[in-house]
Amino acid sequence: MLFEAMDEGFCVLEQVQGEPGAASDFRYVEVNPAFARHTGLSCDVMGKTLRQVIPGECEESIAIYDRVLETGHAVRFARVLTAQGRALELYAFRVGEAKLLRVGVSFTDVSERKRSEDLLRRNRDTFFNLIQNAPFGLFVVDAQFRLSQVSTAARKVFIHDSPLIGRDLEEVMRCVWTDPFVSEALAHFRHTLATGEAYASPNTTQPRQDTPDVESYDWKIGRITLPDGQFGVACYFYDLTERMQAQEALRQSEERFRAMFDRGPLAIYSVDASGVLQEFNAVAAQLWGREPKRGDINERFCGSYKVFSLDGTPLALPLSAITTVLEGRLPEARDVEVLIERPDGSRITVVANVVPLRDDQGRITGAINSFYDITERKRLELETQQQALALKVQDSRKNEFLAMLSHELRNPLAPIMNAVHLLGLQGNDAPQHQKARQIIERQVRQLKLLVDELLEVSRITSGRVQLSCMPVTVRSIVERALETAQPMTAQRQHELIVSLPSGDVWLNADAARLEQVMVNLISNAAKYTDAAGQIWVTAGLEGDTLVLSVRDTGIGIAAELLPHVFDLFTQAERSLDRAQGGLGVGLCLVQRMVELHGGTVHARSVLGHGSEFIVRLPAMASPPMASKRPPRADEATAPTSIRRRVLVVDDNADAADSLVALMDVFGHDARVANDGHQALELAARFCPDVMLLDIGLPGLSGLEVARRLRAQASFDNTVLVAVTGYGHQDDRDQTLAAGFDHHLVKPVDFDNLQKILESACSRSTETVGRSANSYRGPGRACRDGGSLGFQTGGDAAAA
Repeated sequence: MLFEAMDEGFCVLEQVQGEPGAASDFRYVEVNPAFARHTGLSCDVMGKTLRQVIPGECEESIAIYDRVLETGHAVRFARVLTAQGRALELYAFRVGEAKLLRVGVSFTDVSERKRSEDLLRRNRDTFFNLIQNAPFGLFVVDAQFRLSQVSTAARKVFIHDSPLIGRDLEEVMRCVWTDPFVSEALAHFRHTLATGEAYASPNTTQPRQDTPDVESYDWKIGRITLPDGQFGVACYFYDLTERMQAQEALRQSEERFRAMFDRGPLAIYSVDASGVLQEFNAVAAQLWGREPKRGDINERFCGSYKVFSLDGTPLALPLSAITTVLEGRLPEARDVEVLIERPDGSRITVVANVVPLRDDQGRITGAINSFYDITERKRLELETQQQALALKVQDSRKNEFLAMLSHELRNPLAPIMNAVHLLGLQGNDAPQHQKARQIIERQVRQLKLLVDELLEVSRITSGRVQLSCMPVTVRSIVERALETAQPMTAQRQHELIVSLPSGDVWLNADAARLEQVMVNLISNAAKYTDAAGQIWVTAGLEGDTLVLSVRDTGIGIAAELLPHVFDLFTQAERSLDRAQGGLGVGLCLVQRMVELHGGTVHARSVLGHGSEFIVRLPAMASPPMASKRPPRADEATAPTSIRRRVLVVDDNADAADSLVALMDVFGHDARVANDGHQALELAARFCPDVMLLDIGLPGLSGLEVARRLRAQASFDNTVLVAVTGYGHQDDRDQTLAAGFDHHLVKPVDFDNLQKILESACSRSTETVGRSANSYRGPGRACRDGGSLGFQTGGDAAAA
């Protein structure tokens, strides 16, 4: 009865001996009613063997039963019957007498328990995986506050070289943080372990002691039951450092923006998509002249003021910058200048910059307009423009004045120079007569040089000088400059020492301009060198650079003046009487001319020990190819015995009469006319070979006279020479266009004039073949066989 009443399944098995060498088996001889319930096998197994009932799943059980029969030791073991889906716990023991030994087996179905254990194991594994891979820091300590589990994120915080599992929590924490944080945290751990009361910390910001970083954490702790049944404490925490840093950066950014918005120099306001005012700063309210109400529909597009274009035209709302940006017609508006009329009627000029505000979908949600007051700047710009216009007018008047001044100064110089030449041609050899004539001639030349320098600097500073560059030798420039400056050096009995390269050194330069540079430097040296002093003029090559030097034994230049010696109108008291003072433009002219040629000039001097001016110019790498050039007018040769008809036209009686007297002395047949109409009438009767025409004539100007003469074929061979006080390039262009062959500036250089007269003989011996309508102005053939070249009359500075 007890066997049948057992709650556990039970069976008795006897060993079945098979064929010799065959594996043993066991036969069921008894089973109780609970056997089927626990094993899932039916109770009709009586008399059947294990291999018959559970084939393929009984080998391990048969081996155990064999061992139980053999040893008599009971064995507890677990089996899973796959076919029945049962997990069994079995207990096998030997029963019976020695002659009839059997095996008793009790069965307990532990399938549910097995499933619970498996579930618990899986949950435990899942829990531990969560701990290891959690995105937040998580660790568990046991009742002795030893670390039993540490997540990957927590390991990064602890940063400990040795393994963490099993280490004391306080030891690990003190490697990272200091008191009072560590002591307070441990107290919370102990309280939670003892009471089971969870604890959530406020945001904790602590500096680390192993690094200079400051970290922020949000952490919570709670009591848990460990697998061994004891209590422990689990702690999880979030690293808020980056979030706190971002929040702090955002706070600082907002603070900076608010500081700029509220206290910056720009007026700023924002509107929503419909144009309603949302925010503005004090500067904006100040510029508007009132403080509008935020969010007021009546303040759409800041309706507190009126807007106008710069010309005063009212600016319609659809055309305003902020409207076009809000409606998407413009991506943004930059530097838009408008006029604002404030409530008190005053107007200011502002520059507006409008940018749109967009949501995450790219839709325009509003706009920000930053603007600033440029009323004062506009006023200053207008004043500057007016001043620039006034300066331009004044500069134009200055140029007109200088041109008129040169004309008015040269007009009286012309008859004086003519008279000097007449005196020289009289043959009076009296020493006093010759000395007086030389003094007059020298002083007239000095006056002419001063006028030329003043006008030349004016043209350079205004950018109206153009160089006519061509290959030229250094020797030719220096020799012509020495010839020009010879009267001054001879007068003061200076010893002139010249050193030039043995071979030709070529420059691509304007020969007349460089000759003027050398003349000014030599004349400057002669001015400030005592009588019988020495002047050295040297030239040489340094690589591909020509170096020209003019050195003297003069009084020198003071150290404070030396840095400014090339400034315009710079002049110092270099002698008590300043007998050679000048206008202070010569050296300025030198510097400007040298720089136009791509060179440099500098001065060095010691007061009382002379001065040296050094010019450096780029030399040509190789001499130019030999080519034939037409002879210049001043190089043309012609017999001097031919008598020419010369018509002098000038409204200055002294200038005209003195020039006619000179022509008579030269053996020419000369007549005079004092205005333009008289010149045309006399020319028709006289048929002159050469006409010396002043430009500024009463009635008809010299230009008009020339044009009318060139329109008549009978005057094709007449040489027209402009003799005028105007030497500007524009004046030369006008005379060339009117039909003049030459342009001489008063007072006339008589060597050049004589050459022009001599070259005029070709007009009487050759046929030019030019009709009245064939004249085309600049570029026509010249009677001397060369291209038409306007003569400077030795007046290089005025060219």
